[in-house]
Amino acid sequence: MNSVIVSRRTGKLLALVCDGILLLSLGCGGSAAELERARQAEDETAKKLRECQEQLEETRKALEAARKAASTARGPEVEATESWKAARMTAEVFLAAVNSRDADAANAAGTKQFQEKQGGKNAIDVFANGRFRGDPKGYRCELLTRLEAVPGKDEFVGRGGLQYRGVSKHDSTYTIHIIKEGEKWRVSSFTAVER
Repeated sequence: MNSVIVSRRTGKLLALVCDGILLLSLGCGGSAAELERARQAEDETAKKLRECQEQLEETRKALEAARKAASTARGPEVEATESWKAARMTAEVFLAAVNSRDADAANAAGTKQFQEKQGGKNAIDVFANGRFRGDPKGYRCELLTRLEAVPGKDEFVGRGGLQYRGVSKHDSTYTIHIIKEGEKWRVSSFTAVER
């Protein structure tokens, strides 16, 4: 806090105080000793400030080291959960494309091999190939009911039910395989069955 002390009688500046340190004293018999004490107090304050800044820097370094240790010490459970979430998101994107009958978007969610075989178009056409009764446009994939990791592989298998014109068909299911291609999860196959 800064303060200016002014004489009421004469209106002249008597003292200047900055953060509790007397910086300037005029008139009131201010001596060189008072000025020296003010300088020493200022030096002490500057020293304390440097110490606080050093402590702050040490704390920042310790915090950064702790963050790095936490990120490198991620257990297999955390990685498995993240993989599961990414695979599920890929499946949901693919299923949304199939439900909207967007073959290009369905292909884009697939592996290179899946795309070469026009897997997205085939996934949509599966409802029109004669094995399904009723209007092919009436079929929709419900949300995944199961998504399980294949042990020892970067692969997941998902299963879910089908709806026909908004009604769940308990005898109809789909299966979707999702594999890791490079750094991304991609659909490698899709099958649908009506029993």
